[in-house]
Amino acid sequence: MKTKFVIMASALLFSAGSFAQKDQLKAAEKAIKNGDVAGAQNNLSQAETLLANDDDRAQFYFIKGNVHAELAKRGVEASKNYAEALKNYQLLNDTEKKTGKSKYGKQAEAAQLVISNAMKNDAYKDYTAGNYKESARKYYQLYQLDKKQTDYLFNASSAALNSKDNDLALPYLMELKQINYTGEGTTYIAVSKLSGQEEGFINKESRDNAVKIGTHEKPSDEKNASKRPGILRSIAIIQMRKEVLNDDVKAVIAEAEAANPTDSSIMMEEAVLYYKNNDQETYKKIITKILEKDPNNADLIFNLGVISYNGKDYANAEKFYKKALEIKPDYKGADFNLAALKLEVSQQQLDQMNKLGNSAADNKKYDELKKQREAVLGEAAFYLEKTLKVNPNDNDAKRSLVSVYNALDLLDKAKALKATIKEE
Repeated sequence: MKTKFVIMASALLFSAGSFAQKDQLKAAEKAIKNGDVAGAQNNLSQAETLLANDDDRAQFYFIKGNVHAELAKRGVEASKNYAEALKNYQLLNDTEKKTGKSKYGKQAEAAQLVISNAMKNDAYKDYTAGNYKESARKYYQLYQLDKKQTDYLFNASSAALNSKDNDLALPYLMELKQINYTGEGTTYIAVSKLSGQEEGFINKESRDNAVKIGTHEKPSDEKNASKRPGILRSIAIIQMRKEVLNDDVKAVIAEAEAANPTDSSIMMEEAVLYYKNNDQETYKKIITKILEKDPNNADLIFNLGVISYNGKDYANAEKFYKKALEIKPDYKGADFNLAALKLEVSQQQLDQMNKLGNSAADNKKYDELKKQREAVLGEAAFYLEKTLKVNPNDNDAKRSLVSVYNALDLLDKAKALKATIKEE
């Protein structure tokens, strides 16, 4: 008799707890409908400790999702609360799949779509406003909530790259590589009524549902080329700019070049990397390959001049700058860079002259260097004058030319030119 009494008492306690929990859930549901977020949160906190079965858990997740969605709508940590809302709706979906019942699923699906669109809109707004880091994080958050939506991960990587934060971008890019993301196929597009911008959907059904419930309009389809070559290119360039050359980096470069056979910029970055790692032979081989691929690309040849100049390879720098001018006589910057190169050489000659003594041999050497330097300064003047013909208001070129005129004892020219310089 005593044992039976204990069992009966336990059953009564369980029943009472179940009723209390249902009351709390009903109260929370009523509170959220009335806009009483604090009241709903309080009732949910009390109900959570009393949850007894999956049906009650489904209701709990649904209401909790609604609470977080309402907080986000009110502007309270919108990104965080939208994410929490989607998380709870997903828990609801998982629970209803487990029970085979679907009491709240349709409502949650509609709410999820509205929230996802709001989060996408926020991420897009940040992107267009130039808040690239924030946009990247929001797109990645969307991806983490639904990893089938791999386009969000790609958007996160693109925003991170635009932010110039390679440490933020690289993990996103590596994850895209790991999941073999290509972005190929068809993008199902519709215009968001909220933002007025086109938005992509993972499949036709999702897009058509958005149009049907009225959040989007003007559906269209777009074929997409593979984005994998660009992903591999970005990974390779980020890794190369770390200036570490090892087998892993070499493998990344090889993969990127294989995927981008016509993109010489990867090979240019590779040339810079080898140069900085003091491998002159490989550097020269890569430069030769680049020129074989695209011998008349003025931009490419000019950039090779910059690389050579930065590496103090003045002979090749001059050759590349002059080649760029042969291809495109008015190539911007080539004349000015040639002048800078000549001024660098003239400074080296001056340093040599200043180190000489007073012996007959030293005096003879001094006169030879002086003559050579005057010729080099004359070339610098020629290129600076050409620069000013193209851009008469280039004050940097004017200042440099004034210095050259003074060094060549062309004092009247120096004075006249200096008078035209407008100090900023």
